[in-house]
Amino acid sequence: MLAVGPVVTFFTWWSWWTVAGIALTLAGVLLLASTRAIRDGTGVPG
Repeated sequence: MLAVGPVVTFFTWWSWWTVAGIALTLAGVLLLASTRAIRDGTGVPG
């Protein structure tokens, strides 16, 4: 049972970084898409 703590901590840490990485990636993609749309003069949909 001693190994449960470190394992839970590891998976919590790993999942947190995974979520953060996905969020940052999505934000970067959206930022690039919107910047490209503005530069092309089409504007951002919506």
